[in-house]
Amino acid sequence: MTELNTRRQLEMYQQLLTGKTLNKTDLAAHYGVDPRSIQRDFQALKAFVTVANPYQTLTYHRARGGYQLTTDQHELSAREIIVIAKVLLASRAFAKQELDSMLDGLLRLIKPAEQKTVLPIIKNERFFH
Repeated sequence: MTELNTRRQLEMYQQLLTGKTLNKTDLAAHYGVDPRSIQRDFQALKAFVTVANPYQTLTYHRARGGYQLTTDQHELSAREIIVIAKVLLASRAFAKQELDSMLDGLLRLIKPAEQKTVLPIIKNERFFH
C-alpha cells in the first residue's frame, strides 16, 4: 500500500468518525482515483473497524447514498454526565485526585461540543465540593 492510499484511508476514517456519510463516486472524483480503489479502501476500513472497535460497524446505507460508521454502544448525554458528576461529588467517597480523574474521564465520554456546555457546570460543582 502506498503512502497516498494510507493517507486517503486515514482521511476517510476521520470523516467517518465525525458522522459523515461517504459516497464512493464523490470520493473517487475528489481523490482522482477509480471507484474500485475507493471500494478497496472501504473494505480495508471495514476490516480495521471490525478488529479495532467491536462496537462500530462500517455499513452502506442506500437511503443516504454512502457508507457510514455506526455504533451500537450507548453514548451518554450531557445531562447524564452532569447527573453522574453530581452524585460522585455529593458522595464525598473519593479523594480529590481520584474524583478529578473520574470526572475528566466522564467528560471524555461526550462530544467536544457538549463538553463545552458541561465543563463550566462541573467546574462550578467542583468549586463548591
